[in-house]
Amino acid sequence: MMHADAATSEMRTKGSGMAAMVLTTGLFFLWGVANNLNDVLIAHFRQVFSLSDFGSGLVQSAFYLGYFCFAIPAAIAAERFGYKATVILGLLLFGGGALLFVPASMALSYGFFLFALFVIASGLAFLETAANPMVAAMGDPASAAQRLNLAQAFNPLGSITGVALGATLILSDAPSQGPAAAAAVQLPYIGIAAVVLVWAFVLSRTSFPRARSRRTPASRPSRASASCCAARATLPGSRRNFSTWERRSASGAISSAMRPQRCRASARSGPPGC
Repeated sequence: MMHADAATSEMRTKGSGMAAMVLTTGLFFLWGVANNLNDVLIAHFRQVFSLSDFGSGLVQSAFYLGYFCFAIPAAIAAERFGYKATVILGLLLFGGGALLFVPASMALSYGFFLFALFVIASGLAFLETAANPMVAAMGDPASAAQRLNLAQAFNPLGSITGVALGATLILSDAPSQGPAAAAAVQLPYIGIAAVVLVWAFVLSRTSFPRARSRRTPASRPSRASASCCAARATLPGSRRNFSTWERRSASGAISSAMRPQRCRASARSGPPGC
């Protein structure tokens, strides 16, 4: 009977871990969609508001200003409240910013659109800050780089989807100016907000793996054995929410797995920095 209960508990733990990994991997897809919709918005807003090159470039400026302003607060939130809570906060900001496109289009205000993009980017800053170490901590540290690379493979899929979504729903058959042209952004961003907020709800209801040392409470191991146990720590069981040890153990894997991302970013922006 005890063996059957243990097997059932192990199966539930594996199923919970798989669901958590799928939900976390989906975050990479979602922020890929948001990032690449900006290119569509630049072309659309240029026509709607008769913008100059400088004016249309404010789309990217407002967006990446959100990253700049909230990168450090996101890191502080992840350290204080845990990765899962930080991701949920990022999704709420992401969804809220997408919903702001509705009143912005009704007001026909370019500044309001820029503020909505700033809010979206602030949410993405929380997501990207927490999701990478979160993936690294959800399993054996030795395979953290592989998990990160798998999750990051969904980011370009989101990028392609974002461009296709924008070209189909925003640029296709939309009037060039006026309230009807501004309203063309409502449907895709309402859809994005709905998906993101549902994702946040499902993620909040999903049990994520927890860190647990194999050391029993009654035992008092030596310093060497305690280090061994910490190195072999597994994720299911404990009530702790991604401990400091996990954050430190994941950092090396994150650095190696993120190196190709930095190389691609350097290739796009200037001389290679990798």
